[in-house]
Amino acid sequence: MSRASNGSFPFVGHYRCLDFVNTALVAPQGRTDPIQDFSALVSWLHEAGLIDAVERRVALARWGKGREAQQTYGAALLFRLRMAEIAERLAARKQVSKAGLDAINEQLQGLAARARVTRGKSGFVERLETDLTEPRQLIVPLAQSAADLLCHGDLSSVKRCANRSCSLYFYDTSKNHTRRWCSMERCGSRMKMAAYYQRRRLRREGR
Repeated sequence: MSRASNGSFPFVGHYRCLDFVNTALVAPQGRTDPIQDFSALVSWLHEAGLIDAVERRVALARWGKGREAQQTYGAALLFRLRMAEIAERLAARKQVSKAGLDAINEQLQGLAARARVTRGKSGFVERLETDLTEPRQLIVPLAQSAADLLCHGDLSSVKRCANRSCSLYFYDTSKNHTRRWCSMERCGSRMKMAAYYQRRRLRREGR
């Protein structure tokens, strides 16, 4: 089982482009990239809900090995690097660079999809279906997510987790836009407990 398909990746970003950036931040510094090959990339895309089970099987059967797989994997990592630069700039309230926009537009050129309405858990959902004729089309949904964020999102809501040992990116959907942690389960509870014990220690020491 690939690392991308075992539920080990956090999906806290709200936008899948941010979740993709976060895949580079979940491993300790110096460790092997958790998305370490084309198969792991395809598995992550499936786990993220960007491709369905049929598309996953088709992608692995057609391009699971060989030069095309390696080229697509390399292109995905380069795109992730550009998205990380965009996320960093947005979190710092800076303008997105032309290089970042060019990276998104380059991937959007591979868009060849049709819209389809399906029934979801809480209503109807419009979903773009892609005929996978070349492997680079697998990166298109990530570019669409980035375009959606830039065109329709509140860019001031892109933040980085306040836990310095984490630093995952997320889109703040809280009512008052005061969210500080990537998630309560991952960092929020831990940091609040640490602050609580720090206050208790200071009180005992009379500070």
